[in-house]
Amino acid sequence: MSTKDAYEHLKNMNLIDYGVTIRRRDIEDALDMPYEADMKFIGPFLSLKEHIESEGFFCTSERLQPGELRILDANEMTLRADKIQSLLMRKQKRTLLSMLHTDISRLSEEERLRHQHANTKLSLGMAALKSILNDI
Repeated sequence: MSTKDAYEHLKNMNLIDYGVTIRRRDIEDALDMPYEADMKFIGPFLSLKEHIESEGFFCTSERLQPGELRILDANEMTLRADKIQSLLMRKQKRTLLSMLHTDISRLSEEERLRHQHANTKLSLGMAALKSILNDI
């Protein structure tokens, strides 16, 4: 079954809504495959999670049995978005600091130019994002 079909199956069962936990057996039915801790199941499972999120519902599998998903409550979505934004900013800052401290003497001319281009993109992107966030 395709990801979209699996989503529609869960939606028809009234399992796509804020605060709902989708049990493994329902996901197995929707994906038309039994749970197995390998890529045969995990690939379609993650695709389904991504599709559910593209429809406006953040999902998590934290503190659940393997193969289960919980759709966050609507009020949790803002908190999750803020947490993700903060995490991404910290990751970008660490990446930029690491890039700035790289010994570029070990790089070829072509690699050095790519490295400098990546530094510039990171620096400008972070500065623009900070500027926008300050204006909000």
